[in-house]
Amino acid sequence: MNSETIFLIEHILEDNEGGRVKEIENGYEIAVDKPQSWNGVRLAYPLSKDGIYFVEMDISTENDNSLLEIILTNPLGENRITSFVINSNKIQKIQYPFTSLHHSDFISLRMSTFSGFSTGKLSIRNIRVSNLFPVSNSTDLLEKTKMLGPWFHQLDLDGVKTRDVFKTDSPKSNRFDENYSEQDFKDNPLWIWSKFKNYIPDRLDEKKVLDIACNCGFYSFELSKRGANVMGIDNSYQDIVRANFAKNILKIENVEFRICNVDEMNKEFESQFDMILCLGLLYHLWDPECVINNVSKMTNFAIFETIASNDNSSRLILDPNYTQDGYLPTIGWLKGAFHKAGFSKVELVTSPSFGRKVFVCKKN
Repeated sequence: MNSETIFLIEHILEDNEGGRVKEIENGYEIAVDKPQSWNGVRLAYPLSKDGIYFVEMDISTENDNSLLEIILTNPLGENRITSFVINSNKIQKIQYPFTSLHHSDFISLRMSTFSGFSTGKLSIRNIRVSNLFPVSNSTDLLEKTKMLGPWFHQLDLDGVKTRDVFKTDSPKSNRFDENYSEQDFKDNPLWIWSKFKNYIPDRLDEKKVLDIACNCGFYSFELSKRGANVMGIDNSYQDIVRANFAKNILKIENVEFRICNVDEMNKEFESQFDMILCLGLLYHLWDPECVINNVSKMTNFAIFETIASNDNSSRLILDPNYTQDGYLPTIGWLKGAFHKAGFSKVELVTSPSFGRKVFVCKKN
């Protein structure tokens, strides 16, 4: 992999009462003596807003069950992007891709003893931060695309297809019928996109679009190709990393990706959108009606896609065979919730036999 090392600007030792931090040869030693405490070191690098970076380091510890957290700090606060449990008697090499989020300059490496993780010491050596761009050739692109996987969406990145390189096991299906082909399913989410793309105007020049739960950006990119200014949001940090990588490779300027929890989107975005996509999300929620209402507050035109029961009764079903982090809605419940939220025109545009339900919702 060809990558350019980024040089450290400064470091700040984040000592707290529960321990201490000190410089050692080629790195830092972090000690935490008290439960429910943390210590760390803050490292400053010249990171760009949408850049994709790769951090590598060697970690060792004197105790098992030691927790290392990687945190990005920016003017809006902190985001814990990942954590690793480190065990003793060996050096563990950590490698992790990241994007800066709101133009962060600081990476904090912290040892934490919250939630019962071990006290003691962590030694961090040979820290290297590198930029994944520029991509030098097709072999380099293939390697970096695979490194950033797994990919839930099939994107064509200058000839490298993301799910062909490193796909997730999801979605899963053993049934292919008149609704979609096996290839459509492999090229996820083409099988869903084909069911509603013709309900969207061919030209969306200067229109503002919000793509909720955007994953790595398939739908955001499709609408940006039609001229829309797209904001894609997701609460998965790694999906936003993948989306920003794809944006850079595809050289698409009129799309922005941001990590955001769906419960916070009304605080995050005060302006109206010409269209909102809410795809593959409702059945992952314990309060889908709240999200539908919040979408209605921000737009007059929304497209919702979800797993749903063909039952026309108005209810939410607790069914772990379909979803373990939310309710399975019925078609009747969804239609009622859309109308109640203020959408006067609600059209189910997929057939009853199709595994997913797509609704096009508009206001007069």
